[in-house]
Amino acid sequence: MKLVVGLGNPGHKYENTRHNIGFEIVDLWADEIWATQFLFEKKFNALVAVWNFKKWKLIFLKPQTYMNLSGDAVSKALNFYKITPDQMLVSHDELDLPLGEIKLKRNGGHNGHRGVKDVIQKIWDNKFWRLKIWIWRPSNPEIDIINRVLSRFSDEEKQKIFSQKKLLMGKLEEFLKYSN
Repeated sequence: MKLVVGLGNPGHKYENTRHNIGFEIVDLWADEIWATQFLFEKKFNALVAVWNFKKWKLIFLKPQTYMNLSGDAVSKALNFYKITPDQMLVSHDELDLPLGEIKLKRNGGHNGHRGVKDVIQKIWDNKFWRLKIWIWRPSNPEIDIINRVLSRFSDEEKQKIFSQKKLLMGKLEEFLKYSN
């Protein structure tokens, strides 16, 4: 069993923003493998979809707290399903990757990402997988970072992300293959 988490903020106000790319990637994966529809699970305060993919049972989780409090839902899901952190993938936005880059990484710190920081604090472990998706830190220091992450992708940027569907599916399969 594997836990696949997308980090984002709930509500229409945040849909399609850079900060919600974690939710969007989890939606893409769930759609691609025909997972069940996401249902709200009160015990986690999260949207959950479950599916058997190849030889794995996957639990897709989208916490319905704000990004900075994502660790509560993740901790509850890990405990409920008896999944260890090294069997978990967290998909999230990353400012410090160039536009167009995707990086799968195991272990490490939060690199200033408050959602990832909260997950690490709540599960007392940083030995989980992360799929970092570019949202591009602007070179102009006058651009406010909070406004940047809460802004929407341009049509061109959105196309660049989702034109890499095969690569994104490959990253999910790589996680499944190499996680314990």
